Amino acid sequence: MKILGSWLIKILAILGLLLSLSMMIFSDISITSSNNRLLAKTVISRVVNSSESSELALGQNILESSGLEDELLNSLPKKTVISTTPWEVYQMSSRFQKDTTLTAKDLKLPTKTAGERFISKFLVAGFNEEFKSDADQIKQAARSYQMAFYVILLCYLLSAVFILLGKRWAGIFAFLASLGMVGIGTLAFDKVNSVLATEIYSGMKVTMNSSFNLGVVVSGLVMILFFILQRKHKKG
Repeated sequence: MKILGSWLIKILAILGLLLSLSMMIFSDISITSSNNRLLAKTVISRVVNSSESSELALGQNILESSGLEDELLNSLPKKTVISTTPWEVYQMSSRFQKDTTLTAKDLKLPTKTAGERFISKFLVAGFNEEFKSDADQIKQAARSYQMAFYVILLCYLLSAVFILLGKRWAGIFAFLASLGMVGIGTLAFDKVNSVLATEIYSGMKVTMNSSFNLGVVVSGLVMILFFILQRKHKKG
């Protein structure tokens, strides 16, 4: 019975780690635009002024002079929320090692209406223009993200292995990884929001879902409870 109890504790602890890990890599990161029309006008102006593509500038001039631009902008929904996950960002970073060109699908931009397709084209062009000039830095950032992703997975794996070995302190690796991910993510998104506000549009924000914090709580509970239960089980 003692051996059975020990294995039951270990299995429950590992299930707790899996729950925490799923929260850390599959929870939503949301990009919110509070005023799509203002965002569209700002992006179009920046892209046309900075892009080397004469096709974009000509297209924008034709649409503006014909009055279609305002009509398309007015068809946009007032607000937009685009969601992604750390796992999807990892997949994108893997592709960036070969090609830093983005598509509307990569950015999860809405393309249901003519207005949405119109602004999506300019957003994609703007991002690709920036990526083209900073391709080496983008690739380095993608590699760094991949390495951080691997480190997090390794920490959770180490915790699982040490749990199976019955080490009371096993959960510390997963807890530190989840805590570090939320802490670094918070700092990174604060920086991203600052750049968005100054370089693109102050109405855009990137936020982390509360599930990330819950993932930290779960890993912390696994760490504490496994330590206590293992100690009691061995004494008993």
